[in-house]
Amino acid sequence: MAVSCTGEGEAFIRANAAADLAARLRYGGQALEEAALAVLASVRARDGDGGLIALTRQGDIVMPFDTDGMKRACAAWNRPACVGSVGKELRPAEASAGRDKA
Repeated sequence: MAVSCTGEGEAFIRANAAADLAARLRYGGQALEEAALAVLASVRARDGDGGLIALTRQGDIVMPFDTDGMKRACAAWNRPACVGSVGKELRPAEASAGRDKA
């Protein structure tokens, strides 16, 4: 499992977010998405907000957040590359190519 957290750093540190996520997967038997959402709830309980990107060695990827938006992207052997910024929806990376070029 690998995880990257972003947001109010102090709250993520107080929640021990990355280690908590790993423990929920390894010892608690939670699914990746369930564990990630629980970690974000723990961050919120410490007056923080933000998001995280987590993945497993099997190629499962989650990117939950509780802010208005979070820039994110992913690519894996078992899914097409995708990007997102505002809202929960992801779009194919090919549809975004060149979008920001003037």
